[in-house]
Amino acid sequence: MKSSFLNHKDGKNSVMKQRIVGLCVSEGDYSLADLSKELNSSIPTITKLVGELIDEGFLVDMGKLDTNGGRRP
Repeated sequence: MKSSFLNHKDGKNSVMKQRIVGLCVSEGDYSLADLSKELNSSIPTITKLVGELIDEGFLVDMGKLDTNGGRRP
């Protein structure tokens, strides 16, 4: 049985995971940088939480974005 992020004892991360899933459901695709800005959290924290949500089956990794030049996202 999969563990639900709603049942984790670490309240702060559970709330942040709920917010991440909520944004993705209501607004669509987000990059890690966009989530970081929207939730006012660091990119490493968002990366960790999104990775956990992907492992738990709540999110799907859509890959990297294409750019017209410059640094890759």
